[in-house]
Amino acid sequence: WHIIGEGKKKLSFINIFKGVNIMTNTREHWLSEATTELRSLFKQHGVDLPLEVRSSCGFPSKSALSNKNRRIGECWSARASADSHAEIFISPTISDSMRVLDILAHELVHACHPNDGHGKLFKRTATAIGLEGKMTATVAGEKFKAWASPVLERLGIYPH
Repeated sequence: WHIIGEGKKKLSFINIFKGVNIMTNTREHWLSEATTELRSLFKQHGVDLPLEVRSSCGFPSKSALSNKNRRIGECWSARASADSHAEIFISPTISDSMRVLDILAHELVHACHPNDGHGKLFKRTATAIGLEGKMTATVAGEKFKAWASPVLERLGIYPH
């Protein structure tokens, strides 16, 4: 990390990752940029992400530190937000950039299909973008990893 400017409100940093520079001030900024990248992946598969979505690093509402069935991400419906945004939380226990990206993708699938849980629409979209495994606990498959590799080069390492 290199400091490139100091202001009264925050420091700005450049994250150097494989020779690619990108401004990454906070985890939330990284998640926002990742969401922008994921929009194109969803679009390739005929799914539009809602415009009103935001992501943050934070503990899920329950089972955040459980040894069994630990929640590592959560998507709250836009109905629960005062300004009608879907609210996504990625657990601060996760630091691996690829894992954060696939958890974010999983939660964004929920934002696309807010009334489906892990049902048919969820499964169709999740598998189309390359998520694999049990739908309640998906992981990045090879297809997702191939798409994500250049994205992670642009985003840099998840600030943790």
